Amino acid sequence: NGKVMLIDGGERDANVVDYLQKQGVKEIDVLVATHPHSDHIGGLVEVLRRIPVKEVWTNGQPHTTKTFEDFLVAVDRSGAGYNEGKRGDRISLGQLVFQVLNPGLILAADMNHNSVVLHLTYGQVSFLFTGDADAQAEGEMLASGQPVAATVLKVGHHGSSSSSSLPFLRAVAPDVAIYSAGVDNTYGHPHAITLASLQSLGVKVYGTDWDGTVIVTTDGQNYQVKTTKGG
Repeated sequence: NGKVMLIDGGERDANVVDYLQKQGVKEIDVLVATHPHSDHIGGLVEVLRRIPVKEVWTNGQPHTTKTFEDFLVAVDRSGAGYNEGKRGDRISLGQLVFQVLNPGLILAADMNHNSVVLHLTYGQVSFLFTGDADAQAEGEMLASGQPVAATVLKVGHHGSSSSSSLPFLRAVAPDVAIYSAGVDNTYGHPHAITLASLQSLGVKVYGTDWDGTVIVTTDGQNYQVKTTKGG
């Protein structure tokens, strides 16, 4: 329907605005900040300053960093509608509906745990966007009985071993999994255990450190995955 949703924006130097403009994006209908860590909201500050945004969704958890303060100021000055997503909420984007699977009504102390997790079904193809949700959050999502099965999985927490528990991956049963991690990052992402779990389930894995930008397109019946580097 010509609508645009942006989920997270990397650090301040992620050049998200340049990428969006090259894709012809002139307006964002829904902007989602999964949680307040700078590697997820830093790039959103410039997005809010330079591209019109209609709606902003967060998990409602505060943070005490300058980046988070700048993000809130940018949201306020943008004039965008502000929403705090919780399990059971739905976010409309044209004819599409994203289901909010996490966080629950009561936020935990850990910010990753409270990441906004979104599930989208478009025809025969489905997507699960997990932010940095940890294994405990994954267990809570499974216990809630909400749909987690997805064709394409955005791997939790950059492929960290603190996420992507085997029971959760089995329930999601993705064909494709994509993680975001910097080349030779100091965190050791993605973790060997996570990769082994995905491979044991026969999942095709893509990563930004190895494949560059990963682009998935679908018409609701079939889907294609393209990369800018190709590992």
